[in-house]
Amino acid sequence: MKNFFRKISSKIETSNNIVLSIVFSVVGILIMLAVMWGGMNLFSLVVQNFAYKYIYTETGSIVDTESLPEPLYPSKQTIEVYASPDGQVIGAVTRAFIYPIVEEGDWIQAEIYGWVWNDDLTEGIGSAIVQSDTAEFRPQANFVPLASIYSQAKLTKLYINKKNSWALCVIELWIHKDDLGKEPRKLSGWEWVESEYPMVTWVSKEAGDVQGTGTVKTIYDSAPMIFMLAVFAIWVPINLVILTRRRRAPVNNNFITISGVTSSSINVQSPFASALTTLDAKGSTDSAIALLQLRDLVEQTKFNAKEKRQVIELLDAIADEAKKSEPRKITLSTLVKETATMLSSISVIADKVPPLIERISQLWK
Repeated sequence: MKNFFRKISSKIETSNNIVLSIVFSVVGILIMLAVMWGGMNLFSLVVQNFAYKYIYTETGSIVDTESLPEPLYPSKQTIEVYASPDGQVIGAVTRAFIYPIVEEGDWIQAEIYGWVWNDDLTEGIGSAIVQSDTAEFRPQANFVPLASIYSQAKLTKLYINKKNSWALCVIELWIHKDDLGKEPRKLSGWEWVESEYPMVTWVSKEAGDVQGTGTVKTIYDSAPMIFMLAVFAIWVPINLVILTRRRRAPVNNNFITISGVTSSSINVQSPFASALTTLDAKGSTDSAIALLQLRDLVEQTKFNAKEKRQVIELLDAIADEAKKSEPRKITLSTLVKETATMLSSISVIADKVPPLIERISQLWK
Protein backbone atom coordinates (compact mmCIF):
# COMPACT_ATOMS: atom_id res chain seq x y z
CA MET A 1 0.00 0.00 0.00
CA LYS A 2 2.87 2.35 0.82
CA ASN A 3 4.46 1.75 -2.57
CA PHE A 4 1.09 2.30 -4.25
CA PHE A 5 0.70 5.77 -2.74
CA ARG A 6 4.33 6.54 -3.52
CA LYS A 7 3.70 5.64 -7.15
CA ILE A 8 0.57 7.79 -7.33
CA SER A 9 2.38 10.71 -5.70
CA SER A 10 5.26 10.39 -8.14
CA LYS A 11 2.94 10.46 -11.13
CA ILE A 12 1.17 13.56 -9.87
CA GLU A 13 4.43 15.38 -9.20
CA THR A 14 5.82 14.59 -12.64
CA SER A 15 3.24 14.26 -15.41
CA ASN A 16 0.29 16.10 -13.87
CA ASN A 17 1.90 18.66 -11.60
CA ILE A 18 1.68 21.60 -14.00
CA VAL A 19 -1.86 20.80 -15.17
CA LEU A 20 -3.14 20.36 -11.62
CA SER A 21 -1.40 23.52 -10.48
CA ILE A 22 -3.00 25.52 -13.29
CA VAL A 23 -6.45 24.06 -12.61
CA PHE A 24 -6.28 24.74 -8.86
CA SER A 25 -4.88 28.23 -9.48
CA VAL A 26 -7.69 29.15 -11.89
CA VAL A 27 -10.31 27.80 -9.48
CA GLY A 28 -8.69 29.71 -6.62
CA ILE A 29 -8.68 32.95 -8.62
CA LEU A 30 -12.34 32.54 -9.59
CA ILE A 31 -13.34 31.90 -5.98
CA MET A 32 -11.31 34.89 -4.81
CA LEU A 33 -12.87 37.16 -7.44
CA ALA A 34 -16.36 35.96 -6.54
CA VAL A 35 -15.74 36.67 -2.85
CA MET A 36 -14.33 40.12 -3.61
CA TRP A 37 -17.19 40.97 -5.96
CA GLY A 38 -19.79 39.90 -3.42
CA GLY A 39 -17.97 41.63 -0.58
CA MET A 40 -17.57 44.93 -2.39
CA ASN A 41 -21.18 44.95 -3.57
CA LEU A 42 -22.37 44.13 -0.06
CA PHE A 43 -20.21 46.98 1.22
CA SER A 44 -21.71 49.32 -1.38
CA LEU A 45 -25.24 48.25 -0.44
CA VAL A 46 -24.63 48.79 3.28
CA VAL A 47 -22.97 52.18 2.84
CA GLN A 48 -25.50 53.48 0.35
CA ASN A 49 -28.34 52.68 2.75
CA PHE A 50 -26.55 53.95 5.85
CA ALA A 51 -27.81 57.49 5.30
CA TYR A 52 -28.77 60.30 7.69
CA LYS A 53 -30.87 63.33 6.95
CA TYR A 54 -28.30 65.90 7.93
CA ILE A 55 -24.73 67.04 7.50
CA TYR A 56 -23.36 66.80 11.03
CA THR A 57 -20.70 68.76 12.89
CA GLU A 58 -19.61 68.55 16.52
CA THR A 59 -22.43 70.96 17.40
CA GLY A 60 -25.24 69.24 15.50
CA SER A 61 -26.90 69.31 12.10
CA ILE A 62 -26.29 72.16 9.66
CA VAL A 63 -28.03 71.17 6.42
CA ASP A 64 -31.07 68.93 5.94
CA THR A 65 -29.97 67.03 2.84
CA GLU A 66 -33.47 65.65 2.24
CA SER A 67 -34.68 69.20 1.63
CA LEU A 68 -32.24 69.61 -1.23
CA PRO A 69 -33.28 68.80 -4.83
CA GLU A 70 -32.01 65.69 -6.62
CA PRO A 71 -28.36 66.34 -7.43
CA LEU A 72 -26.82 66.57 -10.88
CA TYR A 73 -23.33 65.33 -11.73
CA PRO A 74 -20.45 66.45 -13.95
CA SER A 75 -20.74 64.78 -17.35
CA LYS A 76 -17.00 65.12 -17.98
CA GLN A 77 -13.92 64.51 -15.89
CA THR A 78 -13.69 68.24 -15.11
CA ILE A 79 -16.19 70.98 -15.86
CA GLU A 80 -15.85 74.75 -15.55
CA VAL A 81 -18.24 76.79 -13.40
CA TYR A 82 -19.15 80.46 -13.87
CA ALA A 83 -20.20 83.47 -11.83
CA SER A 84 -23.07 84.11 -14.28
CA PRO A 85 -24.26 82.75 -17.64
CA ASP A 86 -21.45 83.34 -20.18
CA GLY A 87 -19.65 85.18 -17.39
CA GLN A 88 -16.28 84.77 -15.65
CA VAL A 89 -14.95 81.27 -14.88
CA ILE A 90 -14.71 80.97 -11.10
CA GLY A 91 -13.66 77.35 -10.69
CA ALA A 92 -13.65 73.72 -11.84
CA VAL A 93 -15.65 70.76 -10.54
CA THR A 94 -14.73 67.06 -10.69
CA ARG A 95 -16.86 64.94 -8.36
CA ALA A 96 -19.20 67.21 -6.41
CA PHE A 97 -22.95 66.82 -6.06
CA ILE A 98 -24.46 69.76 -7.86
CA TYR A 99 -27.87 70.87 -6.50
CA PRO A 100 -29.84 72.83 -9.16
CA ILE A 101 -31.68 76.01 -8.17
CA VAL A 102 -32.99 77.52 -11.40
CA GLU A 103 -32.71 76.86 -15.14
CA GLU A 104 -32.15 79.69 -17.60
CA GLY A 105 -31.79 78.77 -21.28
CA ASP A 106 -28.69 76.60 -21.70
CA TRP A 107 -27.55 77.35 -18.17
CA ILE A 108 -28.36 76.05 -14.71
CA GLN A 109 -27.76 77.90 -11.46
CA ALA A 110 -26.73 75.45 -8.75
CA GLU A 111 -25.16 75.03 -5.30
CA ILE A 112 -22.18 72.99 -4.16
CA TYR A 113 -21.45 72.13 -0.53
CA GLY A 114 -18.08 71.22 0.93
CA TRP A 115 -15.41 71.79 3.58
CA VAL A 116 -12.85 74.49 2.80
CA TRP A 117 -9.59 75.36 4.56
CA ASN A 118 -10.58 78.48 6.52
CA ASP A 119 -7.33 80.36 5.91
CA ASP A 120 -8.15 80.37 2.18
CA LEU A 121 -11.21 82.52 2.94
CA THR A 122 -11.87 85.93 4.44
CA GLU A 123 -12.66 85.90 8.17
CA GLY A 124 -16.04 85.50 9.84
CA ILE A 125 -19.17 83.45 9.33
CA GLY A 126 -21.62 84.06 6.48
CA SER A 127 -20.53 85.76 3.25
CA ALA A 128 -16.87 85.25 2.39
CA ILE A 129 -14.42 85.63 -0.48
CA VAL A 130 -11.65 83.30 -1.61
CA GLN A 131 -8.45 85.17 -0.73
CA SER A 132 -5.91 82.55 -1.83
CA ASP A 133 -5.22 81.47 -5.42
CA THR A 134 -7.56 78.48 -5.02
CA ALA A 135 -9.96 77.19 -2.38
CA GLU A 136 -10.76 73.50 -2.61
CA PHE A 137 -14.15 72.05 -1.65
CA ARG A 138 -13.82 68.66 0.04
CA PRO A 139 -16.39 66.12 1.32
CA GLN A 140 -14.53 66.16 4.64
CA ALA A 141 -11.40 67.76 6.05
CA ASN A 142 -8.11 66.54 4.57
CA PHE A 143 -9.98 64.53 1.94
CA VAL A 144 -9.82 64.44 -1.87
CA PRO A 145 -11.05 67.72 -3.46
CA LEU A 146 -14.48 67.86 -5.09
CA ALA A 147 -14.05 71.27 -6.69
CA SER A 148 -11.56 74.12 -6.95
CA ILE A 149 -12.84 77.69 -6.58
CA TYR A 150 -10.61 80.51 -7.80
CA SER A 151 -9.49 83.71 -6.13
CA GLN A 152 -12.09 86.43 -5.42
CA ALA A 153 -15.05 84.07 -5.87
CA LYS A 154 -17.90 84.64 -3.41
CA LEU A 155 -19.38 81.92 -1.20
CA THR A 156 -21.12 81.44 2.15
CA LYS A 157 -19.68 79.95 5.32
CA LEU A 158 -22.33 77.89 7.10
CA TYR A 159 -20.14 76.74 9.97
CA ILE A 160 -16.53 76.97 11.26
CA ASN A 161 -15.10 74.19 13.40
CA LYS A 162 -13.76 74.72 16.92
CA LYS A 163 -10.16 74.90 15.78
CA ASN A 164 -11.07 77.58 13.26
CA SER A 165 -9.35 75.48 10.64
CA TRP A 166 -12.17 74.20 8.41
CA ALA A 167 -15.39 75.84 7.26
CA LEU A 168 -18.48 74.14 5.85
CA CYS A 169 -19.38 76.29 2.83
CA VAL A 170 -21.92 76.57 0.03
CA ILE A 171 -21.37 78.39 -3.24
CA GLU A 172 -23.87 79.43 -5.91
CA LEU A 173 -22.59 79.18 -9.47
CA TRP A 174 -23.69 78.70 -13.07
CA ILE A 175 -22.98 75.62 -15.20
CA HIS A 176 -23.72 74.88 -18.84
CA LYS A 177 -26.41 72.20 -19.31
CA ASP A 178 -24.20 70.07 -21.55
CA ASP A 179 -21.73 69.68 -18.67
CA LEU A 180 -24.29 68.07 -16.36
CA GLY A 181 -25.96 64.68 -16.15
CA LYS A 182 -28.58 63.02 -13.97
CA GLU A 183 -26.34 60.04 -13.15
CA PRO A 184 -22.73 59.85 -12.00
CA ARG A 185 -20.48 59.55 -15.02
CA LYS A 186 -19.33 56.00 -15.70
CA LEU A 187 -15.58 55.87 -15.39
CA SER A 188 -13.33 54.19 -17.91
CA GLY A 189 -9.70 53.47 -18.52
CA TRP A 190 -7.05 54.99 -16.29
CA GLU A 191 -9.52 57.44 -14.75
CA TRP A 192 -10.31 54.69 -12.21
CA VAL A 193 -6.83 55.03 -10.82
CA GLU A 194 -5.60 58.48 -11.74
CA SER A 195 -8.33 61.03 -11.32
CA GLU A 196 -11.50 59.65 -9.77
CA TYR A 197 -12.32 58.74 -6.20
CA PRO A 198 -14.93 55.97 -5.90
CA MET A 199 -16.85 57.37 -2.92
CA VAL A 200 -18.33 60.80 -2.30
CA THR A 201 -19.47 61.39 1.24
CA TRP A 202 -20.82 64.04 3.56
CA VAL A 203 -18.82 62.75 6.51
CA SER A 204 -17.76 65.81 8.48
CA LYS A 205 -14.67 64.52 10.27
CA GLU A 206 -12.73 67.73 10.79
CA ALA A 207 -9.04 67.33 11.47
CA GLY A 208 -9.66 64.97 14.36
CA ASP A 209 -11.97 67.06 16.52
CA VAL A 210 -15.37 65.91 15.19
CA GLN A 211 -17.20 62.74 16.21
CA GLY A 212 -20.41 63.21 14.20
CA THR A 213 -21.67 61.05 11.33
CA GLY A 214 -22.76 62.01 7.84
CA THR A 215 -24.52 60.85 4.72
CA VAL A 216 -22.85 58.72 2.09
CA LYS A 217 -24.47 59.75 -1.16
CA THR A 218 -23.16 57.28 -3.74
CA ILE A 219 -20.50 54.78 -4.64
CA TYR A 220 -19.42 54.42 -8.24
CA ASP A 221 -20.10 50.99 -9.72
CA SER A 222 -16.49 50.77 -10.83
CA ALA A 223 -15.14 50.52 -7.27
CA PRO A 224 -15.50 46.70 -6.97
CA MET A 225 -14.08 46.25 -10.46
CA ILE A 226 -11.04 48.39 -9.69
CA PHE A 227 -10.33 46.35 -6.57
CA MET A 228 -10.80 43.05 -8.39
CA LEU A 229 -8.57 44.01 -11.30
CA ALA A 230 -5.85 45.21 -8.95
CA VAL A 231 -5.82 41.94 -7.02
CA PHE A 232 -6.03 39.93 -10.25
CA ALA A 233 -3.10 41.87 -11.73
CA ILE A 234 -1.01 41.05 -8.65
CA TRP A 235 -2.16 37.45 -8.18
CA VAL A 236 -1.66 36.18 -11.75
CA PRO A 237 2.06 37.10 -12.11
CA ILE A 238 2.81 35.72 -8.64
CA ASN A 239 1.03 32.48 -9.47
CA LEU A 240 2.86 32.17 -12.79
CA VAL A 241 6.18 32.61 -11.01
CA ILE A 242 5.20 29.85 -8.55
CA LEU A 243 4.26 27.53 -11.43
CA THR A 244 7.52 28.26 -13.23
CA ARG A 245 9.54 27.51 -10.12
CA ARG A 246 7.68 24.25 -9.61
CA ARG A 247 8.34 23.24 -13.19
CA ARG A 248 11.98 24.17 -13.00
CA ALA A 249 12.63 22.91 -9.50
CA PRO A 250 16.37 22.65 -8.98
CA VAL A 251 17.77 19.14 -8.97
CA ASN A 252 19.60 18.10 -5.84
CA ASN A 253 23.15 17.62 -7.14
CA ASN A 254 24.59 16.67 -3.76
CA PHE A 255 25.49 13.15 -4.91
CA ILE A 256 27.94 10.76 -3.31
CA THR A 257 31.49 10.39 -4.59
CA ILE A 258 33.62 7.27 -3.93
CA SER A 259 37.32 7.57 -4.82
CA GLY A 260 36.65 10.11 -7.56
CA VAL A 261 33.60 8.31 -8.98
CA THR A 262 30.45 10.44 -8.54
CA SER A 263 26.95 9.02 -8.67
CA SER A 264 24.27 10.56 -10.84
CA SER A 265 21.38 9.41 -8.65
CA ILE A 266 22.49 8.55 -5.09
CA ASN A 267 22.08 11.41 -2.62
CA VAL A 268 24.97 11.68 -0.21
CA GLN A 269 22.58 11.70 2.77
CA SER A 270 20.74 8.49 1.81
CA PRO A 271 21.21 5.21 3.76
CA PHE A 272 22.63 3.59 0.60
CA ALA A 273 25.29 6.32 0.34
CA SER A 274 26.14 5.85 4.02
CA ALA A 275 26.62 2.11 3.44
CA LEU A 276 28.91 2.76 0.45
CA THR A 277 30.99 5.17 2.53
CA THR A 278 31.38 2.49 5.21
CA LEU A 279 32.48 -0.08 2.58
CA ASP A 280 35.05 2.37 1.22
CA ALA A 281 36.40 2.94 4.74
CA LYS A 282 36.64 -0.84 5.27
CA GLY A 283 38.82 -1.19 2.17
CA SER A 284 36.14 -2.56 -0.20
CA THR A 285 36.40 0.48 -2.42
CA ASP A 286 36.09 -1.30 -5.77
CA SER A 287 32.96 -3.17 -4.64
CA ALA A 288 31.48 0.08 -3.33
CA ILE A 289 32.13 1.77 -6.68
CA ALA A 290 30.58 -1.20 -8.50
CA LEU A 291 27.46 -0.95 -6.33
CA LEU A 292 27.30 2.79 -7.04
CA GLN A 293 27.62 2.26 -10.80
CA LEU A 294 25.08 -0.58 -10.84
CA ARG A 295 22.57 1.55 -8.90
CA ASP A 296 23.06 4.44 -11.36
CA LEU A 297 22.66 2.05 -14.29
CA VAL A 298 19.37 0.74 -12.90
CA GLU A 299 18.06 4.22 -12.09
CA GLN A 300 18.83 5.52 -15.59
CA THR A 301 17.43 2.55 -17.50
CA LYS A 302 13.77 2.41 -18.46
CA PHE A 303 12.13 -0.93 -17.70
CA ASN A 304 9.24 -2.32 -15.68
CA ALA A 305 8.74 -0.07 -12.64
CA LYS A 306 7.91 -2.96 -10.32
CA GLU A 307 11.03 -4.89 -11.33
CA LYS A 308 13.16 -1.76 -11.02
CA ARG A 309 11.89 -1.18 -7.50
CA GLN A 310 12.69 -4.81 -6.58
CA VAL A 311 16.24 -4.49 -7.96
CA ILE A 312 16.82 -1.27 -6.00
CA GLU A 313 15.55 -2.96 -2.83
CA LEU A 314 18.02 -5.83 -3.44
CA LEU A 315 20.90 -3.37 -3.90
CA ASP A 316 19.89 -1.62 -0.69
CA ALA A 317 19.92 -5.00 1.11
CA ILE A 318 23.36 -5.86 -0.30
CA ALA A 319 24.85 -2.53 0.83
CA ASP A 320 23.15 -2.81 4.23
CA GLU A 321 24.54 -6.29 4.83
CA ALA A 322 28.01 -5.52 3.47
CA LYS A 323 28.53 -2.51 5.76
CA LYS A 324 28.19 -4.67 8.88
CA SER A 325 31.32 -5.41 10.85
CA GLU A 326 30.79 -9.13 10.19
CA PRO A 327 28.64 -9.51 7.08
CA ARG A 328 27.14 -12.92 6.33
CA LYS A 329 28.70 -14.21 3.13
CA ILE A 330 25.83 -16.57 2.31
CA THR A 331 23.37 -13.67 2.55
CA LEU A 332 25.51 -11.47 0.31
CA SER A 333 25.95 -14.27 -2.21
CA THR A 334 22.22 -14.97 -2.37
CA LEU A 335 21.29 -11.30 -2.75
CA VAL A 336 23.86 -10.64 -5.46
CA LYS A 337 22.89 -13.74 -7.46
CA GLU A 338 19.20 -12.80 -7.28
CA THR A 339 20.07 -9.31 -8.49
CA ALA A 340 22.13 -10.69 -11.38
CA THR A 341 19.30 -13.02 -12.38
CA MET A 342 16.74 -10.23 -12.47
CA LEU A 343 19.00 -7.88 -14.45
CA SER A 344 19.99 -10.53 -16.97
CA SER A 345 16.47 -10.36 -18.39
CA ILE A 346 16.83 -6.63 -19.09
CA SER A 347 18.27 -6.73 -22.60
CA VAL A 348 19.34 -3.07 -22.75
CA ILE A 349 21.79 -3.48 -19.87
CA ALA A 350 22.38 -7.26 -19.82
CA ASP A 351 25.93 -6.93 -21.22
CA LYS A 352 26.89 -4.22 -18.69
CA VAL A 353 25.76 -6.06 -15.59
CA PRO A 354 28.18 -9.08 -15.35
CA PRO A 355 31.40 -7.02 -14.90
CA LEU A 356 29.78 -5.03 -12.10
CA ILE A 357 28.39 -8.18 -10.43
CA GLU A 358 31.86 -9.71 -10.54
CA ARG A 359 33.36 -6.72 -8.74
CA ILE A 360 30.56 -6.74 -6.13
CA SER A 361 31.20 -10.46 -5.54
CA GLN A 362 34.57 -9.55 -4.06
CA LEU A 363 32.64 -8.69 -0.89
CA TRP A 364 32.56 -12.35 0.19
CA LYS A 365 35.58 -13.77 -1.56
